[in-house]
Amino acid sequence: MSSNNNDQDEKITIKKLTKEEQKLIGCTDKELLEYYDYTVKWLQTQVKNAGASGVVLGISGGVDSALVSKIAADAFPGRSIGVSINLNSFPNFQKHSREVILFTGIKHISLSISDIYSSLWQKIDSVTTLKSNELAKANVKPRMRMTVLYYIASKYKYLVVGTDNADELYLGYFTKYGDGGVDLLPIAKLNKAQVRRLTRLKGFP
Repeated sequence: MSSNNNDQDEKITIKKLTKEEQKLIGCTDKELLEYYDYTVKWLQTQVKNAGASGVVLGISGGVDSALVSKIAADAFPGRSIGVSINLNSFPNFQKHSREVILFTGIKHISLSISDIYSSLWQKIDSVTTLKSNELAKANVKPRMRMTVLYYIASKYKYLVVGTDNADELYLGYFTKYGDGGVDLLPIAKLNKAQVRRLTRLKGFP
């Protein structure tokens, strides 16, 4: 009797790939472009079902946020916002972000919160006796970005979309309640190589 129960429990955990996800295994360029179109429609459906009217995402200037920006702009022309948040970012951050914005045509908000970040951890360190933890300080950045994105999303009644790909999700390469704190993940089924291929196929410079 208990063996049957165990069998039932095991069957419940099995997740079958959707037809669209199966096509990603060894996919051709044509199939990858078809998956892009599927993702655009999927995003439209998810946002509509949530009672929202558009999407917000953070733009870093990297390939993942570039692809998600394109998906968002195609799914919601005029109702998608890319937010460039300068937080002690790398020198070419603004340049790369502008390139993404110009190519995708997504609406754009740019702001710097570097001073707020520095002030925050300095104030916390001033009232604690232990040595400053560099990893903890680094994790504050994506959590601050998440807070900004959700505030903007709430003003427009939009959803927050993330830019994590399949490799990052498999490895757990994201910050809890930071870049992992989103409503939807449009490229969660695509590995990094597929993301790069798809950006080339969509004509990114």
